[in-house]
Order: sequence, then structure tokens, then C-alpha cells
Amino acid sequence: MDSRKCTECGEVLIGRADKKFCSDMCRNAFNNRQSGEVSNSMRRVILALKKNRRILAGFIESDKKKITKKTLLETGYDFNRVTHFYINKKNQVYRFCFDYGFVEFEDGWLFLVSDKVNAESGTASE
Repeated sequence: MDSRKCTECGEVLIGRADKKFCSDMCRNAFNNRQSGEVSNSMRRVILALKKNRRILAGFIESDKKKITKKTLLETGYDFNRVTHFYINKKNQVYRFCFDYGFVEFEDGWLFLVSDKVNAESGTASE
């Protein structure tokens, strides 16, 4: 008789010919370990993106549409983490974290927007 063993714990398997694990616990442990490294790095990126979004939302909700880059840095904003870019008709590049974003001007000021529609009409004087 063929003695197949659990992929996770090595216990002898009883049942279907294509069975790989002796229990749900072993199957889950195996799959969690397989995706653990990737999941942890993805989790860190997602948390950083959520933090960036929360920071931008806080400024916009307090009706601050124009702030300095220094102010954003002091709040812990990570400029390396964005979800997408948007270039308007004036060729200005907006960096977005989900539905909140900003455009940076040469003088160190940022103009905050809450979606792509606002980015189309945003200017430095607003």
C-alpha cells in the first residue's frame, strides 16, 4: 500500500488519492508560510499608502488646499508611495494616493486635490 504523507506535518494520509494535507490547519499553515514573505512586504506598502491617503485627507477636510512640502514631510508623508499619476492639460503632474493627490510647484508649495476632476481645474492661485 502507498503511504502518502501530509505535506505540512508528515502524518500518514487517509482518504482521497489526491489529498495533500491531513487537516485544514496543516493546509492553512502551509499556504500561510508560502505567501508570508510576499504578504508582509505588500502589507507594508498598503499601510504606507493608507497613511499617505489619511494625511492628505486630513488637510483637505480641514480646508487646507495649499501647503508646503515641508509640512507634508513633518506629518510623516512618504513621497515614494503613490497609487498613480495624472497629467492635466497644463502638463502638470499630480501624484495620487487613491482619491487624494497633489501637484508640486517650484517654490515648495503643494496644491491638494481630492480627485481627478479637481486636478483638471487646479491652479497655483487657488
